[in-house]
Amino acid sequence: MKLIIEFTFNYAQWLWFKHITIDEMIDRFENNDYKINTILTADNGTNANEAVSYAKNKGYTVLITDHHLGSDDYPIADALVNP
Repeated sequence: MKLIIEFTFNYAQWLWFKHITIDEMIDRFENNDYKINTILTADNGTNANEAVSYAKNKGYTVLITDHHLGSDDYPIADALVNP
């Protein structure tokens, strides 16, 4: 298996994505020709049912890593790691 990650994100772009919802982030990526197919969360996502559904309906692979307690209704992600 081969994993290739290309990360070219500068500080101005980071500010542009700061404090927005996952839905808005996905739309901004798509509207600005960023080519992504996988979303990997870090320290969040266990309770993001609507956002994960939005991403999955658009064809993204969603991998969640989190440690926060979730409800009994977990998102339908491709993977959920929560110790």
